Amino acid sequence: MSFRGALTWVDNTVMGLAGPPVEGRRDNPSTAARARRPREEPAVIKRGKPDKDGVVRVTFSLPPEEPPGPVSLVGCFNGWDPYAHPLTPRSNGRRSVAISAPAASTLHFRYLGDNGVWFDDEDADALHPDGGRLHL
Repeated sequence: MSFRGALTWVDNTVMGLAGPPVEGRRDNPSTAARARRPREEPAVIKRGKPDKDGVVRVTFSLPPEEPPGPVSLVGCFNGWDPYAHPLTPRSNGRRSVAISAPAASTLHFRYLGDNGVWFDDEDADALHPDGGRLHL
């Protein structure tokens, strides 16, 4: 069962922060149980139109305090650096971060929550064991 706009939680507190999960590693969340949780306020991914230089602005947004604690957006666009794109609170209470990427590219991404917990966004175009894919 899948809920549009829900997050897919991965209980993976032993995963290191060095990069995405690797197939066959014991810290790979594809081997961990995943649970999908319905949400009152969905996660939102907004894509802008390409600018004159062929760059698209993408905004990732989560409801306030779900999940609790700090959350970062990590992916191929920032070398899987958990400190590069932390979500910050907005005046409407949601947390968000925006990135810029080349039009017609595919972004591989995940969220990293408190205590090393990785989770995925079902608003992604596709979900894979190592995270979501967003086609620009």
